[in-house]
Amino acid sequence: MQRKNKNKQTRKNQMQKMRLKKSKTKKQTNESRREIITLTGDHMKRVTGFARIYPMTKVLTLIIAIQIIATGDLPQLTHASITILTALISLTSLTIINDYFDIKEDKTRKLKRPLAQDQITEESAIALATLLFSISLALSHYFLTPACTFILIINTIIMTIYSYYKEKSPLCAIYQGYFNGSVIIFGGFSTNPQNTAIIKLIVILASLIALTSAARKIMHSIDSQNSIKYKRITLATYYGDKTASIISASLIIITIFLSIIPTATLGQNYLYMISIADIILAYAGLRILINTKHAMESQRFIKISMIIIMFSFIVTALL
Repeated sequence: MQRKNKNKQTRKNQMQKMRLKKSKTKKQTNESRREIITLTGDHMKRVTGFARIYPMTKVLTLIIAIQIIATGDLPQLTHASITILTALISLTSLTIINDYFDIKEDKTRKLKRPLAQDQITEESAIALATLLFSISLALSHYFLTPACTFILIINTIIMTIYSYYKEKSPLCAIYQGYFNGSVIIFGGFSTNPQNTAIIKLIVILASLIALTSAARKIMHSIDSQNSIKYKRITLATYYGDKTASIISASLIIITIFLSIIPTATLGQNYLYMISIADIILAYAGLRILINTKHAMESQRFIKISMIIIMFSFIVTALL
């Protein structure tokens, strides 16, 4: 009887040990899963920390708009989605490059950005930028056109040069104007246009967006106190507010003359609509020439005119 009781007790002890081991194993498994989820979440936060909502929204809008203009119809969902995805991945890669060169200023300004807050190392950021750039190139190569792939490569080279020299160069506004215009070129050539007239429209619209963006950025540099506070070199700080305002107004004049050219292709309806944008642009340029204190007000007028320019192209392309 004693032996039987001992055996029973031994079995009970063994069963309890087995249960304890199983519970420990489950706890360890759950903890490891939580760690993986936490790490994955942290990595995702670091990646999404490089995303900028406003530039991404702008890229999305411009690509959809130019595809409507290039095809004369609403874009195909699959093709438009791939084009937008490629552009956004490339944009994130370019943002990382820009943030890499802006670490010191971003830390001084206490901006909530992954590199500035030491959420990611500089080496990891460069590796991530390279990975995203490679993905965008692969998508462009297999699903879009050679022209799109070429634009992605050129933009990455120019962004690297711009980010490195922007503290020493007063041409930041020109660079930013180029990048906005390149989105139009990228979205337009993703449709593989064969018609010379369509290609001409894409190039002209890209030029209009680039010129107005540059003019607006110059006005922003006149109005911005951050340029002085953080010792940035802009056209306003380098040449003076008056000279910067003359350059900005000159870009507006070029835009107005260039905007008339598509009338031959898009017709009288386009001319009526673009005339409204041109009048607003002329007013903005005149205001900044009269007094540089009107820089902020002129920026708003240019933004309104840019919307009207896009609207003019889209409406007349669909008619």
